[in-house]
Amino acid sequence: MNHLNIESEKLLTNGWVKVPDLALSDIERISLLDKILMTETKKIYSEMTDAHKAFIKMKNINNNLAPYLLNLAKNMGFKVKSDDVYCVTRVVDPNDSYESFKAHFDSHLFTLVTPINIPRNENSDKGNGELIAFPKLRSEPRIEIINIVMKAFFKLFANEKGINYLKKNKANNKFDFKDNNPILFMGRTTLHFNLPVQNQRGEKRVTLLTHFFDPSPKFGIGSILRKIRSR
Repeated sequence: MNHLNIESEKLLTNGWVKVPDLALSDIERISLLDKILMTETKKIYSEMTDAHKAFIKMKNINNNLAPYLLNLAKNMGFKVKSDDVYCVTRVVDPNDSYESFKAHFDSHLFTLVTPINIPRNENSDKGNGELIAFPKLRSEPRIEIINIVMKAFFKLFANEKGINYLKKNKANNKFDFKDNNPILFMGRTTLHFNLPVQNQRGEKRVTLLTHFFDPSPKFGIGSILRKIRSR
């Protein structure tokens, strides 16, 4: 049963919603951050970390958010598996230019972004890792070949020049997570990327990315890319 206060109509109409019910307390965030930073991995993206498992249990994701989104996916006409949840912990060092402006669509229907550690640098002119999203930039791809072609096309904008062009011509939202509220958005129709992480204290930017339901076939581009990343 869903006990979360999520506006389904707003999610489908606007392409995103905040989910205050899943916001972490300071104690919870510090606990998860310690788990993440104690690991020795230098990966930016780590799948199903102990911290992410703890978050899933902490917020009872499998019994509230997942069933709610599963029902929403079915109402949208998709046949998906209830256990198809892909969890990634994202850790970005300051001044890591490689991770900025990498605009992309997700392979999963829904993406939950939960802030764990968001450095603050009010004087940064290019941002501090903020999430920029272009909700509903494309229609929901029902045919995999169209999905692949459109993903490839929008990779042309995955750079600062391309992003500046899109920002001038397409509606977009900037999320700084100052209120610590997670963001839930439509992953396959929302083009999104992060600004550069810039701060003088050397703080890492840490977020949990919880993806729900990839409706593409096994040979879909998302499945292939996930297998490559896990090697």
